[in-house]
Amino acid sequence: MHLRLYENYRFILYMPFYAAHTIGAYAAEGLTVDLLPSPGVGLAEQALLDGTAEVIWAGPMRVMKHHDDNPGSALVCFAEIVCRDPFSIIGRYPCSDFRLADLARMRIATVRCRPRDFTCRRICDRLGSTPRSSIALPITASPRISWRCARAE
Repeated sequence: MHLRLYENYRFILYMPFYAAHTIGAYAAEGLTVDLLPSPGVGLAEQALLDGTAEVIWAGPMRVMKHHDDNPGSALVCFAEIVCRDPFSIIGRYPCSDFRLADLARMRIATVRCRPRDFTCRRICDRLGSTPRSSIALPITASPRISWRCARAE
């Protein structure tokens, strides 16, 4: 299966998806994912409708604007809007029985992005699972950072 994904921008919350792409997790499941730059404002949305792309990463404003300009549009938006300071945890190896308490024996890297890294640390402290060491990475949504995290560098 082949999926063309237009990136309108890079965002830290997409890091788990970049990590999966970088380490070949999609390919291992038989999915080819092409990360492509957006062709421009309004054009990514049209690409979904005409089949040039299967997915775009964008905020709800783009879909709302598209609906304003095209009242009969079939576009829908899947979003993580109603939540409190989400954070993502990615690891070097698959661990289907992972629990936050497991972090006590691991080294973690956080992104200097308040309040998400604070929320993660607070939850770990509350569970008595403060990681043995941590690194604060600069804010970036680079796939290279995802790859380094996945390799535990």
